Amino acid sequence: MEAESFQVYRHSGKFGVHGPLLALGVAAVAGFPLGYAYAYLMKWIPIIYLNFLLTVGYGFLFGFLSGRLMRWGKVRNTAVACMAAIGAGIIALYFSWNGHIHATFQGAPILCWPEEMLAGMRQLYEDGSWGLHGSGMITGIPLVMVWLVEAGMIVGLTTVTAFGMIAHAPFCETTQCWLDKEKKINTLDLFTDPAQVAAFKAGDLSPLTQARPRPPGADRWTRLTLKHSPRCELLYTVRLQNVARQVQKDGKIKETTEDVTRDLMVPRSMFELISKFEKFNIAAEEPEEPTEPTAAAPGS
Repeated sequence: MEAESFQVYRHSGKFGVHGPLLALGVAAVAGFPLGYAYAYLMKWIPIIYLNFLLTVGYGFLFGFLSGRLMRWGKVRNTAVACMAAIGAGIIALYFSWNGHIHATFQGAPILCWPEEMLAGMRQLYEDGSWGLHGSGMITGIPLVMVWLVEAGMIVGLTTVTAFGMIAHAPFCETTQCWLDKEKKINTLDLFTDPAQVAAFKAGDLSPLTQARPRPPGADRWTRLTLKHSPRCELLYTVRLQNVARQVQKDGKIKETTEDVTRDLMVPRSMFELISKFEKFNIAAEEPEEPTEPTAAAPGS
């Protein structure tokens, strides 16, 4: 592998207006029934842990829908994607409150206008709508803090999910397709040589020729993330990350990653060569085949 600096992939910044508009429009259409379902489930399942999971799922669902639609609309502008994702999150929050008002107040309209929603929030601020066991209704500033946390989760998860689906997926401008296939290779030992790390950061992948197989059970290693598309033979990317794995007190495994490189654009031949690292450990750990004794030549 010769020393060569590969360029970092960057979005072109192009987008069609239909992409973000479609994401916002579908969020508004889907938000009405989903907001009702979310609000009534929150009311019928008064378990904080499950309420938390419902909020996470609600925000993630809107983010996923928005991200998929913007990818369909070929939005390659991260600023536009971020603004559209925030807008979808605000729409999701609005309809969650629309459902909440309807689930709390008898005779509430099916679709609340902002002034009606604010009037309901003011009443809940004074009277509360739920409380902890033995503590009475939660009202006032503590209730507002809960609302702000919930709002942050819904808008934040929608934004992060949708934005991530655009920002982290390379797009080939020639074939007009996303590199939606991803392969993670975890067979390399951690690169610790400062010269090798500096070469990687400069876009030089030649230190991979000096890679060592990851020791069995190692908690630190270097990961290769390869991205490609079956519909594209022009654009391939490779990213290197340092990975650390740690067992928590509760027995769960926490994995942290640190980017050594961003997505580097490589030719197909290089991509195929790097893909062979997927079997790096297997080849390294296989015992050598025993050699058959050679017969002595007659008369020797």
